[in-house]
Amino acid sequence: LFAQRVVLPVPKVNPAETSLNELAKDMVQSPIITGHLRQLDLADYVDVNLAVGAVPKVFVNEAMISVHSKKFARRRLTPDRDDIRGDGPNASLGWSLSVGTASLPPLYYYAVEGGNRFAFKAQLQWGPLSAFVRMNDPEFLQAFPFAYNAVNAGITAGIAE
Repeated sequence: LFAQRVVLPVPKVNPAETSLNELAKDMVQSPIITGHLRQLDLADYVDVNLAVGAVPKVFVNEAMISVHSKKFARRRLTPDRDDIRGDGPNASLGWSLSVGTASLPPLYYYAVEGGNRFAFKAQLQWGPLSAFVRMNDPEFLQAFPFAYNAVNAGITAGIAE
């Protein structure tokens, strides 16, 4: 259970109804405040994530259900001797698949109408290596609100989440 606040610069007026000069004068900081509830490892294989936004209006920021292997870990440390021998918790392949919905409130300056979008995450982990593919990831959307339906991917080594 946690909350977060993200601040985005946006104009006070609707951009479709005003000039660029007026938009530049009327920029304000617009907070997005969300509360998060996560239940991990239900029956060892299922996670549930729910995030509700309260500002600027009430909206569901994220609602996801995940299925993962028993060896999937949220934080993978660098391998120890047991892992190198093939006996440790990080020695086998871990995976996670998540589906659900993600949304932001209307942010007209960023051409975001708001509303729910299909979201998914797929992750693979083996030892200290982790790879992921995500679409409409709520954290990515808060950093780049105009990126609805964007797919981002990555590979990490060492400590990963």
